[in-house]
Amino acid sequence: HVLFSFSFILGIVNGIWAFLSVFLLDLGGTAFHVGLLAFMPGLTTTFMQLAWGRLGDRMGTTWKMVSTGFLFSAILSVPVIFSTKPWQVILATSAQAILGSISDVVITVRFAEVLEPSRRARFMGIYNPLGFAGNIVGSFLAGILIPSIGYKYTFLGYTALNLVMAGMIKLGLSTSQEKE
Repeated sequence: HVLFSFSFILGIVNGIWAFLSVFLLDLGGTAFHVGLLAFMPGLTTTFMQLAWGRLGDRMGTTWKMVSTGFLFSAILSVPVIFSTKPWQVILATSAQAILGSISDVVITVRFAEVLEPSRRARFMGIYNPLGFAGNIVGSFLAGILIPSIGYKYTFLGYTALNLVMAGMIKLGLSTSQEKE
């Protein structure tokens, strides 16, 4: 199933991006910078949930919106990857969170819309653990890759996988498949 593969890849992406705070420290960041790195994109994402929720209510949530969120995450990860100062990482991830956060709320709503209540819990019982497994794999891979190929190439893997997820959602879920 496309969504199970998607969940695993999403977990890998999250595992790789978890090394962003280590990258920030290697750029000369302090504990304060790491705190801002968690706070600023988190605050941005939190406030954007209301906006994306309202937009979804007006336009209807679609897999295209989910795909767009991952496309924005991929595109806006490039300034983060090529940052040379801690403040650049913080600002770039905050900007990335503005548009990338569309996927956070829309995918949850899409699941509620397309999954039959009698199958929803069973589906999520597989979907969520696959994401956690992917996170373990992504963290492990990043821990191995960063010392050998560096942050930029490892994080470009994050970018590439976000593009893969955008494509999987856009191309892999048509309306007829969705009903199945």
